[in-house]
Amino acid sequence: MNYKEAEDILYSIPMFQNIGEKAYNPSLEAITTLCSKIGNPQRKFSSIHVAGTNGKGSVSHLISATLTKAGYKTALFTSPHLLTFRERMKIDSAMVSEDGIVMFMELYKEVIEELKPSFFELTTAMAFWWFAYNKVDIAVVECGLGGRLDATNIIKPLLCIITNISLDHCSILGNTLEEIAIEKSGIIKESTPLIVGEWDNESSLAIMSRAKEIQADVYVATQRYMVVEGGITDTNITTTQTVKYLSLITDQEVSITTDLRGFYQQKNIATALSALDVLTQTSRIEVTWQDIKAGFVNSGLSGRWQQLSSSPTVVCDTAHNLAGITEVVKQLSSISYNKLYMVLGFVSDKDISSITNSLPKDAEYIFTQSKVARALEASTLADTASHSGLNGVVVNDIAAAIKLALKLAQQDDFIYIGGSTFTVAEALEYFKS
Repeated sequence: MNYKEAEDILYSIPMFQNIGEKAYNPSLEAITTLCSKIGNPQRKFSSIHVAGTNGKGSVSHLISATLTKAGYKTALFTSPHLLTFRERMKIDSAMVSEDGIVMFMELYKEVIEELKPSFFELTTAMAFWWFAYNKVDIAVVECGLGGRLDATNIIKPLLCIITNISLDHCSILGNTLEEIAIEKSGIIKESTPLIVGEWDNESSLAIMSRAKEIQADVYVATQRYMVVEGGITDTNITTTQTVKYLSLITDQEVSITTDLRGFYQQKNIATALSALDVLTQTSRIEVTWQDIKAGFVNSGLSGRWQQLSSSPTVVCDTAHNLAGITEVVKQLSSISYNKLYMVLGFVSDKDISSITNSLPKDAEYIFTQSKVARALEASTLADTASHSGLNGVVVNDIAAAIKLALKLAQQDDFIYIGGSTFTVAEALEYFKS
């Protein structure tokens, strides 16, 4: 078996990333059985578990990069991927090798055929196996969806993190913040410290109730770090942003420079800082400020307020729900440009009308769609947007939509590309070629 053949087998399995809810298996039975048959690799390394609606990937990358700088052989499991499946599992920032994927698929072909796991269950088991095979010290594991019934929720971590709670995947997780919080709080383990990234009464009280029930100590990031100064405020977007925090625990000011440039990253930085503080206090992991500074400035995360070109400035971001898009709009309102062009493509299972109601009315819109089955038709997006007072054109191909935006925009204009991970993935491919 070669890598192409292994990849073809993987992609023959229905994937939530492409088709949505039909590919979701709300049970831990299959992943438990699968991992049992391959030797329970998840028991062979320490771990950190990260859940939340937004910011999981950013927090996971910041922590992973820091632990690598601290000298630990550190694994990272995230989803979905942007350009290659191999992005999902990394060790010390290096993607899983093609040979590693082939080895797993060959070793456990019969098990896979017998159990018929979902795409995410198979991917999770593969990641755990790869990490154990390489004898990692610790793995930072990002939940795929929710928490309680997520395939990653068979680990016993040193630390749990819930970044935030907002409305997303409501048909699966619930229609209120409290219901979603209950699902995500399912990752909390008995007597295991929990970091809560953002406090919200409706969701956080549900999380606190679960933590109290199983005697897990809770640490709230916003009660530990407060932003004093920081951010990007012009169109000459730099490769980093520097944020100054006041530690509410030590009363000391700390300055952090990171390659994650969105304003919303300031919340994620505080969450990651809090997690590293607590991790060093409650485990044998040792991390210095030098490790943190070296890790945060080189997180290795793509697709988050990422500049793709200049003159005109082109930025993409994977924000895909109301909470994420609201943060993007805040950022856009803080920078200067002559005219704003927004190239947008969403998936069909989002509350599009709420999102379009939050978008700037004075932008020029190009409505488009990605190549995945979940993609919302560009014409449907345009129709919904028109009811929110947004005007634009429909271009059914993302590459063509980007070409049009670049043709229309002048040197001092700003082009934003986003709406879904898939839109950003195709934009990255466009600018890569």
